[in-house]
Formats: sequence, structure tokens, C-alpha cells
Amino acid sequence: MTQVDVLLPVRDGGKMLLPAVESVLMQTGVALHLWVIDDGSVDGAPERLPEDSRLTVLRTGGAGVVRALEQGFAAGVAPLVARQDADDVSLPDRLRRQVQHLDAHPEIGLVGTAFEILVGASVVGICADGPWNALERNPFCAGSILVRREVWRAAGGVREVPNAEDYDLWLRCAEIAGVSILAEPGYRYRVHAGMASLRWAGRSARAAAAVQAAARARLAGLPDPLRLGLQLPEQPEDPEVLAWWAREFAALGAEKDAALCRRTLGPEFDVAPPLQPQASWS
Repeated sequence: MTQVDVLLPVRDGGKMLLPAVESVLMQTGVALHLWVIDDGSVDGAPERLPEDSRLTVLRTGGAGVVRALEQGFAAGVAPLVARQDADDVSLPDRLRRQVQHLDAHPEIGLVGTAFEILVGASVVGICADGPWNALERNPFCAGSILVRREVWRAAGGVREVPNAEDYDLWLRCAEIAGVSILAEPGYRYRVHAGMASLRWAGRSARAAAAVQAAARARLAGLPDPLRLGLQLPEQPEDPEVLAWWAREFAALGAEKDAALCRRTLGPEFDVAPPLQPQASWS
């Protein structure tokens, strides 16, 4: 069977970490090794993971997600490298189908999957975009990616691009080899109040724009403006974004997430849920 290294960085994954790990260990049709890279957790979740010969916990001491991913990459030797996030789950057969796709298409160096969106305990939608127009928006769900090790290495690995390090790497991989996104969902992406992309939406949007501009510069034969890293100013949480999400979570029945957003905002913001559920995920 084809060997696959799965990289799962985590910092304080809490109760969501175990389901993420179990969803990887339950994959069939591949010989996998799961590298859980503990990036300074203080909640004890990595210590509570089951003993399994296919699971190794590495520790960075809190060096950040880029160092965590590169440490996991360096520890593995498999010809294929997969990603998994600590608050999401892989659906059954995900890795086998991705390996089959790469075997059938040697020109493809990276393959993701369509993904379900999970809010609370409910799947509220499916994202199934293809990789076209990747310079206009990020079509890749980071945790769903499987990439050839040689392509990851040739692209230069993960760089210090805060809030867009995955997107930056996928675009550089696409300059080396073809990329695909399988139409059938292989991953379940959890949306919750604690996720960084929600709490720092403005910062993430600026980082994505910088990554896109850098890719266009490379394609034009110009120096990569991000080769020395990306510095973004610190930005407070956007109250309008959090208020919107408080209403959205409440409408979708995820009251714990709605309450966390309301506590962060404080009592001065009107975050009453809408009269009808939002249609944002349809």
C-alpha cells in the first residue's frame, strides 16, 4: 500500500482533537503515519490520545504553526504528505481516493477534496469549488490536502505568512505541478467561535491578498515579495464580524458558539438572532 504521512498541528485542541485523530487512524487503503505536532498546548489533549503504532506526538515548545508543519514534514519519509486540522475530521476513504487520483494522474502534484461545513452538530453545507481561479480566491480546504513530498520540497515548504501560510504553499505547489480538487466531499470543516480565521477575519483577508499578489509577481518573472516573510500590523477583533457570526451561530442552533461571540463583544452590541435562519451556507 502507498505510504502517507499525515501532519496535524495543534495548540489546545481540547475535545475536538480526539475525533480529528480518530478520523485519520480509521482511513483504509493506505499505510499512514500520523504526526501530531503539539505547538505548546497547555490543555493536556495531546497526552490523552490513544496509543497507536501509527501515531507519533512531536513537540515544538510553542514555535508556531509554520515550525510545527516543517517539523512534521522533516520527521516523515513517505512519498505523499497529507494535512489534517485539529478541529476537523476526515471522512471515510478520503486518503485512498486521493492516492488513487494521484496514481492515475502523474502530472498532478497536489489534490484536495470538496468539504462539508460543520456548525455545532450539523452539516450546513458543502463547498465543492474547483482549483480554477485560485489567484482570485482560495479554493483549498487546508486540512483536505494530499501533496507529493517532492512537490512540497521543491516549492520551498511552509513560509512565515501569518494567516495564509497554507494558501501560500498551495499556490507555489501549483507553479510546479498540476492541482486538483475531488468533487466528492472527503473532509468535514468545523466552523466555531474559537477559530482564528473567524476572530481575525480582516487580517486573514489582507494576508490572502498579499499571497495572491506574490504569486502574480512570480508568474510575471519578478522577485517574490514574500520571500523574507510577511509582516502584518496587529489588529483587534472586528466587532461587526463577531456580531454577524453570533447571529449566524444562533440561527443555526450553535448556541455555545453564539454565546462565546457575545461574551467577546460585550453587552453594547445588538446580536439578537435573525427571525429566519440565514441562507449563507446553501
